Amino acid sequence: MISEIDSSPISRGKQPLWIFLNRHSFPPMSQLLHDFDAWPILFLLILTRVSGLFCLAPCFPIRALPWRGRWILITGLAMLLTTAQVQQAAPIPNSVAALGLAVACEAAIGLILGFVVLLLFSSLQLAGQIVTQLSGLRMADVYDSNIDMQIPVFGRLLYLVATAAFVIAGGHRQVMAAMLDTFAAYPPGQVTLVAGDLQEILTNAIAHSMIIAVRLSAPLVTALLFSMITLGLVSRALPQWNTLTIGLGANSLALSATILFAMGSLGWTFHHEATGVLNRTAATWSSILPSRDASTGPSEATDHNNASAARNVFGPAKHSSRLAIVGNRGN
Repeated sequence: MISEIDSSPISRGKQPLWIFLNRHSFPPMSQLLHDFDAWPILFLLILTRVSGLFCLAPCFPIRALPWRGRWILITGLAMLLTTAQVQQAAPIPNSVAALGLAVACEAAIGLILGFVVLLLFSSLQLAGQIVTQLSGLRMADVYDSNIDMQIPVFGRLLYLVATAAFVIAGGHRQVMAAMLDTFAAYPPGQVTLVAGDLQEILTNAIAHSMIIAVRLSAPLVTALLFSMITLGLVSRALPQWNTLTIGLGANSLALSATILFAMGSLGWTFHHEATGVLNRTAATWSSILPSRDASTGPSEATDHNNASAARNVFGPAKHSSRLAIVGNRGN
């Protein structure tokens, strides 16, 4: 009975199951074999774009992995995306200079997206820098191997809390979805960088990184303000107390208590702002699609569908409908 059910072509138009799956998830085998000569170039371009993202995005701790693990992860993801993007492969470059230019453009796309994510996580260190500067705990710095520099201890604490909340809420999958959106706007080998679009993306990321730093440091700075006012009143009432010695401990206690009670809201705030930046970045890239379709013809209209099919590999439909949500918000 089980074999009869599995072999029955019900609701598939009397087609075998493997043909049905190939036509609805990945290109058919005939298309893959026909474009096999373009696979190495397409794989190289996609590998370059993925490597640029993974080299800068802090939510993917690539430096914590050995070199073999890094290349296995990046190469496996590039191979998966190559299979999904084979139908929109660009013509093979006819010279080494053209190939080098295409690789450089692909690296620029990945590095830009990685730099946007890096700016978002740098806001956590800026918030810790603000709090540490006001609290007088500047000497309590720790070494961060990810950025190869000393950072404030409260900045490190905010970094760990916000990163954990970002990953738990699925932020790393949204970063991957933003990268897949780039394949709809910029197919492999067909990247045309526009200065206006890049300026809009980077300006938006820098502005919101400052906003994130201020919003995360605001409750901690408020706690420090009340602590300093209390110490000032105590020093006026009891002049014999050494307020300098007591003040450091009081400030540390106030900061620790505030972080303990506001830990959940701090993580949610960072995830909310970071998601907004990624949504605006995706909206900027999606605005390029109508102009590309009008200038290149109707064949480019399937690029977004191919990117959406690839995006389904990484998550459920709630992550793949992000562009539609952005459009509804704009309306």
